[in-house]
Amino acid sequence: MRAPDDGYIIHTVRWYEDIDSIAKKYGMEAERILEYNGLTSRKLKSRMKLRIPTGDASAAELPPPTPDSLATVPADTTAQTAPVDSTELEDLLSVIKRKEKVNALLILPFGAETNPSETSMDFYSGFLLGIRDLGRKEGISTDLSVYDLTGGSLPITAAKMAASDIVIGPVSPSDVKKVLSVNLTGTPVVSPLDSRTAALVGEYKSLIHAPTPAEVQYEEAVRWIGEDLRPTDKVLVISEEGGSNQEITAMVDTLFQIAAIPHTMFSYGLLRGRRVADELKNLGGEGTMRVIITSDSEAFVTDAVRNLVLLQSHHKNDVVLYSSSKIRNFTRIEVESLHKLNLHAAVSYHIDYDSPAVRDFVMAYRALFNCEPTQFSFQGYDIATFFIRSCCEGGNRWFRRLTAVPSTRTLQTDFLLSREDEGGLVNTAVRRVVYTPDYHITLL
Repeated sequence: MRAPDDGYIIHTVRWYEDIDSIAKKYGMEAERILEYNGLTSRKLKSRMKLRIPTGDASAAELPPPTPDSLATVPADTTAQTAPVDSTELEDLLSVIKRKEKVNALLILPFGAETNPSETSMDFYSGFLLGIRDLGRKEGISTDLSVYDLTGGSLPITAAKMAASDIVIGPVSPSDVKKVLSVNLTGTPVVSPLDSRTAALVGEYKSLIHAPTPAEVQYEEAVRWIGEDLRPTDKVLVISEEGGSNQEITAMVDTLFQIAAIPHTMFSYGLLRGRRVADELKNLGGEGTMRVIITSDSEAFVTDAVRNLVLLQSHHKNDVVLYSSSKIRNFTRIEVESLHKLNLHAAVSYHIDYDSPAVRDFVMAYRALFNCEPTQFSFQGYDIATFFIRSCCEGGNRWFRRLTAVPSTRTLQTDFLLSREDEGGLVNTAVRRVVYTPDYHITLL
């Protein structure tokens, strides 16, 4: 950020912000910011840098913008793309030489022969099928080395990592950290499954976090509410008193404030029981009540969903529940309740079985492994096809070019990678899924 003495400061656009919310934050007209930055479109990109004028500064007084100080806005497009920094811009302008072969390491905790890890085996099976399809359909050759991390000892050396183009795995944050500790040459390491490894991205520049973090999913839910909101609707944020998700609750509150969306914060404990439905009734209005529950506690979320169903059925309030993907993993919540509440879920994973590509994968998986693919099989396939392809097509500087790759849809996951400040890369792509009252689940 430049000092105010330079006539402006730098604002980095968050992906839930638009030009109007930014203008309101700095107390000026949106048109002034657009003119000041030489922009003709109101569309902004996530993490692009805007110059915000201070005092009476005018655009004529400024030096020409550089790739570091201002990212240009693309023409109207349905695919969101990540911004490009100056180093990546140089890479993109250079000639990209496709790799003839990708050298990949796969490190997973497979477990003992008598008790193998089903998660790792399913992921491995999907990964192998992905490599096979890349070879058959796109001519991409992969030299794959597979290591078992069972027992806690690190099965690879720094020299082996240095000779590789990409490392996939392990799973847990502690194991990922072990691998990164011997990664002396900065070989890209993909964390494929555990969302908790997102905490390591700021510390390790070579880490790629494939699962979309919960914070990003909640950001998308807030944006979704803003798009759906009508003048008579009410927005309610439900949290657990003394719960562990205080940071998420505070973040959601702040996002609504930035977007200038009126909302009510409602917190309660499980001991209040069925009285909560009556309290919720008093918070409603004539329109739809649009609700976010900011808790990871299955017991609390189950109780909140029950109260919302009571509110809808007994008090005739129209309720729409917005959520991250976590709610779909809670077995104590009846799926019928999610359909009654017209759940709008911003998720990192969703399999559309109506997709021809998904059907082809299922048939091929059955033929090869004589069993049904799980979500981990799909994830293994998606990780293989996206990252091995990116590595092959991006040449020797493929890792630097990843943030310039447009949002990419695979079987159950979308990929849109963004750099986390001075750290590694994190996936910010989210799928929107709706549970309709007629018991359909629709991928938007």
